Amino acid sequence: TSFTVPFKVNNDAPGMLTASFKTRVFEKGGDVSTDRILMPFSPYRSYVGFSLPVGNNWSGALNSDSKNLIPIVTVNEFGELIDRKNIKIEIFKISWNWWWQTTSKFDVANYVTGLNRELIHSGTVSTKDGKAIYELDLKKEIWGRCYIRLTDTDSKHSSGKVFYLSYSDYWSSSSSKSEGA
Repeated sequence: TSFTVPFKVNNDAPGMLTASFKTRVFEKGGDVSTDRILMPFSPYRSYVGFSLPVGNNWSGALNSDSKNLIPIVTVNEFGELIDRKNIKIEIFKISWNWWWQTTSKFDVANYVTGLNRELIHSGTVSTKDGKAIYELDLKKEIWGRCYIRLTDTDSKHSSGKVFYLSYSDYWSSSSSKSEGA
């Protein structure tokens, strides 16, 4: 016997999922046979991912006034490289309170979808043979905690990461502005 299982997945699935099927067959003699299988399930037809470089500043902060090369890949549901046009890139400045947030993973979704964010950069990039390099240079002196989000505009899959920005003369300019005792 075969049957089709209609999957209903919210639009906020993080990526590839594993479906778990448990079957039980009740035999005429009273025995019960149970089997469980796991199967990969892709809620998206394609995925976007990236690798954020590590800067030379505190906490690996990137310089906002320098070129930062971000490698990007796009794959289909089988992990094969595919071309994608108009990958959306957004960078948000997000607030942070050290006394109650102890990790960079603390509820980032609330910042990116709520009022505690400021869009400081947006752009697009297209992949060729599933790969692209995005050159990020904000040409401004920006520092603080940020979130980068890339979205495949075709499949709506997004990936993101919290990171820090600084600028080239941050430490020298901040120490020269302080007054001595």
